[in-house]
Amino acid sequence: MNNKLPIKLKELIIDVLSHSHDFIFDESNVMPFKIKLCGVEYYLYVKNVTSANFPNSPDVSRVQLPARNIFKPIAKSNIPFILLGYDGENDVIVCWNPHNLKDRLNNSENVSLYSRQSVQNDISLDEFREAYLKTGEKIILFKRKNLLDFFARLNTIFPAPSGCKEYNVAETKNDIEIDAEFNGKLSTIPDADLAEKIKIELRAHRTLNAVTMAMEFYKDQFPEMTLSDWAPIVRHLLDNPSDQQNQIAAEPRQSYNYIDKLFE
Repeated sequence: MNNKLPIKLKELIIDVLSHSHDFIFDESNVMPFKIKLCGVEYYLYVKNVTSANFPNSPDVSRVQLPARNIFKPIAKSNIPFILLGYDGENDVIVCWNPHNLKDRLNNSENVSLYSRQSVQNDISLDEFREAYLKTGEKIILFKRKNLLDFFARLNTIFPAPSGCKEYNVAETKNDIEIDAEFNGKLSTIPDADLAEKIKIELRAHRTLNAVTMAMEFYKDQFPEMTLSDWAPIVRHLLDNPSDQQNQIAAEPRQSYNYIDKLFE
């Protein structure tokens, strides 16, 4: 088994989810940790999938969910708790029904959740494979690179039990506008809240602040983007005539510099 340390498991998950423009995560906790994806919050707990070491059933794999104090507030919250098992040999994710997991938190010193190694070995990209354990429990297996699609399909993959409310899900498809050459650079500001804040700065002629806000907001997702990349994108937010008419001079205009030249 190609087991990873918790911090590495977190990095592997963030590596995929950060392709969404609307993704943030809790940097203070390694595991479990909270994320917000397209406006929806989740608690994620990622564990290595390892052999269950059953002599008569060598194909059985598992993750173990330990009893921990950090799970107490998670169990009481309304935020979905998602357990992801990671198979490092196949770069495959195993997920168990999140509707059942909170009831199992801290129920014993270690709660075992099972999978099948033979199924993990046979997953293709863009495939979501259902498998069933002898208990009738459904698990879903997919490549790590399909994590965004998984969150978009969560309610379909694991429908809520009768009488239970479905989770809000992250609608992640086509949520980033990439430039025509697909070189990993944004061509617009897709986050509506950020766009409105930037407009306030622009209307008050605080252009450097506006560009800096965009660069800071997206620095982790698009670190290769430079000031020259961001300036025309930010300027485009005030291309609407009504926005230009509403410009105010709440503060003295910043000193004339390279940034201001881009807006003349």
